[in-house]
Amino acid sequence: MDFLAGALNNSRRGIKAILDRRDVFVNEKRVWMARHELHAGDRIEVLLSSEEQCGTGRGANVLFRDNWYAVMDKPSGIVTCGTGDSFELVLRREMNAPGLAAVHRLDRDTTGCLIFAFDPGSFEAMIPLFRNRLMEKEYLAMVEGCMRERRMTITAPVDGEKSVTHVEVMCANGFASCLRVRIETGRTHQIRQHLASTGHPVLGDREYAGGRKALPEYRRVPRQMLHAALVGFPHPFTGKQVSVSAPVPDDFRQCLALFGLRLI
Repeated sequence: MDFLAGALNNSRRGIKAILDRRDVFVNEKRVWMARHELHAGDRIEVLLSSEEQCGTGRGANVLFRDNWYAVMDKPSGIVTCGTGDSFELVLRREMNAPGLAAVHRLDRDTTGCLIFAFDPGSFEAMIPLFRNRLMEKEYLAMVEGCMRERRMTITAPVDGEKSVTHVEVMCANGFASCLRVRIETGRTHQIRQHLASTGHPVLGDREYAGGRKALPEYRRVPRQMLHAALVGFPHPFTGKQVSVSAPVPDDFRQCLALFGLRLI
């Protein structure tokens, strides 16, 4: 920590934040321990966080809106809710909607479709849809290596709970694969854990790919390449089926290009 603080002209607190984000590599391996021992000749790399690159997420696009719900295109680098600078609180101010609440969550670095309710009644009306698995959720993910099985269903429990993830390979080569992922259950970090369990962790994942020796190309990935591409649900108040998609973000497309992949 002291070495990085001096080299980067940063505070110990700032360096701790960088380590916690798992944005430090020593000899091509990700490290996050403040007391990691360095030796002469060690090669140290530090990545900018997606938060530093993408800011607070202001100006996010509205993908769908009516009297009860809004589906927003969440940028990376901002948590969904629970902190003073969360996406939820930013949107409450920007949309002048003090009762706005996130119906579900996306990880800080995950982009795409995120549903918000404008009032408590609308929020409560969504709960049975999740409980009865009436929500359609589809993601795009880029993972390390070539996933050779074109379709698979992963059912390993997550945190002791039943979890189901359906995976389809869209394009792949020896370095990376781009996947379409559908989930029947919404456990915390379900997609990331399930894909890591196959030996193909999500590119840029600081947690579930930790400790692996990363190729130089992998270390250039600024965030976990996971995008909530589509949500669908029967509207609790109108009865109509709502289906909303979010455009593929620029950094995801740049990552595809980096590995020579192209969405069909």
